[in-house]
Order: sequence, then C-alpha cells, then structure tokens
Amino acid sequence: MIYHKFYGSKLLFSASFLLLFLLGQRSLAQEFISGKYDSERKIFVPASKSFQVKSFREGLAPYRHSGDYGLIDTTGQIICRPQYEEIEGFSGGVSLVTKFDGSYRTYGFINKEGREVVPASYDYADRLFERSTRIPGVLLVRKKNLYTAYNYQGEILLPERYTMVSSFRDGRSLVFRDGHYGFINKNWEEIIPAEYEEAKEFQMGRALVKKAGLWGMIDLEGQSLLDFQYESIANLSGLNRLLVKSNGLYGHVSMEGEILIPAIYGSLGRLKEGRMKMILGDLHGYINSEGQVIIEPEYEWAGDFSQGRAIAKKNGKWGHIDTLNQVITPFKYDKTAPFGNGYGGIQMGALYGKVNLKGKIIIPCAYHGIGHFKAGVAPVVKKEDGKKLRGLIDTNGRIVLPCQYEEFRDANADGIRPVRKGGLWGFAGADGELIIACQYAAVESFQDAKAWVFADGERFQIDLKGKRLN
Repeated sequence: MIYHKFYGSKLLFSASFLLLFLLGQRSLAQEFISGKYDSERKIFVPASKSFQVKSFREGLAPYRHSGDYGLIDTTGQIICRPQYEEIEGFSGGVSLVTKFDGSYRTYGFINKEGREVVPASYDYADRLFERSTRIPGVLLVRKKNLYTAYNYQGEILLPERYTMVSSFRDGRSLVFRDGHYGFINKNWEEIIPAEYEEAKEFQMGRALVKKAGLWGMIDLEGQSLLDFQYESIANLSGLNRLLVKSNGLYGHVSMEGEILIPAIYGSLGRLKEGRMKMILGDLHGYINSEGQVIIEPEYEWAGDFSQGRAIAKKNGKWGHIDTLNQVITPFKYDKTAPFGNGYGGIQMGALYGKVNLKGKIIIPCAYHGIGHFKAGVAPVVKKEDGKKLRGLIDTNGRIVLPCQYEEFRDANADGIRPVRKGGLWGFAGADGELIIACQYAAVESFQDAKAWVFADGERFQIDLKGKRLN
C-alpha cells in the first residue's frame, strides 16, 4: 500500500508538471504584439516603437525586434520569435529566411507555422523571382557548391550531387557534375547521363551537345539526331536551321541533319531582305536561304542589306549597292554607313555627309560628325580650334541651327530650344537665331511662353524676351 501511495503521488506530480508545461507552451505560443491591423492598407501598426512590422503576404508579416526578424499574423499573434536576419515574405506558403553570425550568411525556408522546412544552413537559395522563373514549386539551395532541391513540404527531391541545375525546358533540366553536362527529368532522374563537355538547354525537343571536341544534337531521350562532326553549332533564330562550322568553314543544316548550305564559306551573315552575306575565299558576296549565289563574291567587304541597300568596298573604296548588285553610291568614298530613314552615310577623309536612296548627295562631306535624321533634322558637328561645335541640318542640307553650340536640346512646339555656348545657356528660335543670350547656368524649356532659369544662385522665370517675371 505504501508503494501504491507513493506511485500514485508520483503519477499525480508528473501529470501536474506536464499540465503546467503544456500551459506554459500554450501561453508562449499565444503571445501577442499590441497594436492595430489596418485591413484596407494591409499594415499592422504596433503600439510600441520597438517593433517594426513589414508588409503582409498570405496573412503573415515579418516584424523586427532587437535587430532580428520574426513573424506575426494580422491579430499581432507571434508565429515565430525574432531569430532571422531577414524574412523575405510568403509565397505559396513558404518564405526565404537568412541568418548572419557576423561573418557568414546562411539561407533556408520556413512555413506559415514558423517551422524551418529547409534548414537555414545553406550558402545560397533562390529568391522569390528566381523561384517563379527557374523551377516553380521547388526550393533550390546550395552548400559547398552542391545543389539540393526540396518541395514546399521540406522533402528532398534532389540530393547534393550537381554544381549546376538549370530551369526546365521541354521537361529537361541541364545539370553539371564531375566536369560534364547531362539532363534530368521532372522526376529528378538523370535521364541523359552527364557525359558531355558542353551542352545547351533543350529547344523544341532538341539539344546541342559537345563530345570529344565536336558538336552534335540529341533528342529528349539522349538519342543522336546529328552526328558529332562540327567544330561549332548554333540555332538560327526564325529559320529552323543550324549554323555549323566544319574544317574552319560555315554552312547550314536542317534540324534533321540535312545539308542546306554546304560548309564552304569563311563567314555567313544573317538573312536580310532575302540576302545573306557570305565570304568565299577572301571576297564577299550574297546567297539566298537555299544557298543559291545572288551576288557573286567580288567585294573586299560587304554589309547586311537595309532598305534595299548595302555598304560595300571595292578596289579600296566604299559605296552602296542594291539587291540586284547595281551601284547606287559610287565607289569613291573612304567609308560608307548603312541606310536608315532613307539616307546613307558617306565619308571623305575626316568629313561626313549623306546620300539618298538613289545615291544623290544630300549633305556634302563637310561635317566632322553627323547623326541620323529624326523628324526631318539631323545633328551635325564641326571642329574649331579643337572644340566640337554642334548644330542641326534638314534633309535638304539647309542649316536649321548653326554649328556654334556646345550642346542643345529638343525644341518645344514653337520651335524654341535651349542652347549652350561658352558654358552658359540661352535660347534659339525656330529660325535657328539666338533670341535670348547664353547667360544662364541652367535652364528649362519654355512652356506657356515662360521658362525657369538659374543664374547668380537664384532660380526664376523669364518670358520670351528674356525679361524676369519673378
């Protein structure tokens, strides 16, 4: 009986202790931060300034106290005590967290109960934007240069094995281990062994891979679609074909491996206006997408077509040709520039000018610099005593603004523009003549016949005659 009494007392004591412990835990879990939640602005305003509360996401907000972050809900109940350097904010029921010991930062993830589903012990973790674009629904972390993938419940999907894990394309992710590339599927199985020296991500069910120094192409199961025979290989955007290099020369093959253009060219450019620049031997010419020669290789240099014209060099001089190989701009210039907005650039010595689509000189080579036409005018530069002075000309070569300014800005609706000369600002009218002398340290454009200017430490307004208004 004594034994039973003692045993009963022991049970009573243990039960009482357990009850007190659970009550204590319950009290601890239900601690609150005093304050008020604004449901319209979705912010929590704490009563004490010792707490700073960030924005709410999915009903929870990080709060800062004594330098660390914890979590609260909209009632102010503490979900997670302050223990993190940062809590990113919730998305999909998880949030990135970081810890910092003064010299080393680590990363992990917590759930909405404040529990670490991924231990905060990793060297790196994908942030919210990266998680949404790289591998949605997966928490990717790295330690000692090896990646681990978790799901949002904290289960390991991919153990430490790879030093690179890319986004999924066509259901495959490019991975890197032991110095080689391979591919995994969405079940995290290495479906294509890591045996390639280089590899590119899948596109349209095909991937370019390199083995033994040569490139080929494989399908989603790793089967060869194109033998390993090329020094380089690249997708050609919009053409559904590949640019390949063999024995130092370039050609095109189809996605099925059919030779479309034999690899006999020193260079192949982009297809522009039905023409593709090529180099055969030391000379430039043009072929079409079928590989037929459209313009025989006869030029020392040639460029892509633009507005039916291309720059070309012959016998040491530059000009322009059209798509039928007719000379538009005679080969007499030291340099020519591609056409844009109906005008092409020409250069003689250090001076520049413009020709139209017929090769007629619109702007003679009289300027040390000339830009593109915009709204019928182009900026020009002249050098005087080593200084660059700027102005404007129209498409007829007429001077819109004399080359006497260090800088100018766009004109307003009335044609009035700010100009700078001798380090000071003034205004020129629609005819290019100076209407307000350059005397201000800074100016703004005229609006409603008034402009703000700055001079002698004051900011004030002037009218169109330069008279001070305030």
